[in-house]
Amino acid sequence: MLSELLRKKHTKNFQVYDVNKNGCVEQADLELCAQNISALRGIKTGTSEFDNIMIKYVAIWNDFWLPADINGDGKVELEEYLTVANKSIENFANSANLQESHAAKVTAIFTCLDADGNGQISLAEYKQYFTALGLGEKVAEEAFVRLDEDGDDVLSLEEYIERSKEFHTSDDPNAPGNWLYGSYQ
Repeated sequence: MLSELLRKKHTKNFQVYDVNKNGCVEQADLELCAQNISALRGIKTGTSEFDNIMIKYVAIWNDFWLPADINGDGKVELEEYLTVANKSIENFANSANLQESHAAKVTAIFTCLDADGNGQISLAEYKQYFTALGLGEKVAEEAFVRLDEDGDDVLSLEEYIERSKEFHTSDDPNAPGNWLYGSYQ
C-alpha cells in the first residue's frame, strides 16, 4: 500500500498529466502537452520537430499511462493509476525492467524539455515545461532550485532521472525529487 507521502506525490503526478482537467489521463492529455510545448517554442504543426515531440509524448502514453488503464476504457482514473503505481513501487528496486522503463520515460521527457539539445535542462526550459503543463513559471522556479542539488543552474539527464526516481519511489520527505512538479502538498 502506498504511504501517505507517495500517495500525495502520485496524486500530484496524475493531476499534472490530466492536462485538460477532466478527471482522467488520456492520450489527448499527452498530445495536448506536446502541442503546448511546441506552441511555446514556435514549432508549427506538421513539421518534423513537432512530429518528434508528439511521437515522444504518445510513446509516454502508450508505455507508461496506458498500462494503468485497468478497465480498458482508454483513460486512466486516479484509483487505477494509484493501484499500478503501488505495484510498480513495490517491485521497483528488484526489477531491472521497471527501472529501464522509468529511465526511458524520463529520458523521453528530458529530450523534449532540452529545447536547445545541449544535454541539459535550463531554468528557461523548465519554465516552458511547467507552462505547457499549466503549472506556471513561479512554481517552476521554486522547483528547479530544489531539483538542482549541485547548484550549477542546469539539470543533467542523470540528475533528472534521479530526481524523477525520488519523486516516484522515495518515502523521504526531504528528497529533492519531491519537487519534480512543484510542491506535492
